Amino acid sequence: MEQREKKERKENRKEKRQAKGGFKPWHGLLIIALLMGLVYAWFFLLKITPLPERIQNVLYPTETAPLPAATPELSPTPEPTTAIPKPDVSIYTAKLTVEQQTIYGSMRLHYVNNSADTLYSIPLHLYPNTLSPDTVTVQRLSLNGISAYYTVEGDILEVPLALEIEPGGDCVIYAEFTVNLTGSSYGRLISGKRELPYILPAAGVYENGWLTDATMDQLTYTAPATYSVMVEGAVSSASIPEAEPGHFYGENAQGVTITLR
Repeated sequence: MEQREKKERKENRKEKRQAKGGFKPWHGLLIIALLMGLVYAWFFLLKITPLPERIQNVLYPTETAPLPAATPELSPTPEPTTAIPKPDVSIYTAKLTVEQQTIYGSMRLHYVNNSADTLYSIPLHLYPNTLSPDTVTVQRLSLNGISAYYTVEGDILEVPLALEIEPGGDCVIYAEFTVNLTGSSYGRLISGKRELPYILPAAGVYENGWLTDATMDQLTYTAPATYSVMVEGAVSSASIPEAEPGHFYGENAQGVTITLR
């Protein structure tokens, strides 16, 4: 009897120990938390532990690209202009680059109002358009260093003035233009060569109003002005002196004429 009671007490103690040390649901959460902690510690220590440079650059590349440079401030005009003393007469400075069927031109006109009237716009003749419409097209234009509004109707390039020009006043017009000879009847053939007269835009003459309906035969460059013209490219001859092969330059070359090869 006594031995049986001892045996039962022994089995009860064993069951209690097993009950205390048995697997509980929170044991699983504890194990998961422990594993996550180990993974985090491993990753954190790996990241701060010095690694071979090649591996470090692959895993944690360093930003080496320089910062983008500041965007340069764009000029508001095709040709920046500075304060220029007013001349006595209008001054034209032009350049023509001649290719097979296209001529690229740029012109700077420092215009002086030598009339007795206030001017509100300046018309420029595009004489090639008189003979063949749309031969000359204007790419861009600036007035006193600022991109300006303009219109082209037929052979007249009209430049409205932001500020009117009083008698004796002046303004600076800069224009880039293209003369497209493909399909154009501008120019006459002489001995198989094409002669292109009065190719530069020119301000109309003001006589109690603008003379804008005159043809080349009736009105050329009779307004007081001086001209400096440079021509280069596929030109066989020009009405201005040849400065060097393929390069012509002349001053006071008002109605400049060039002949293509």
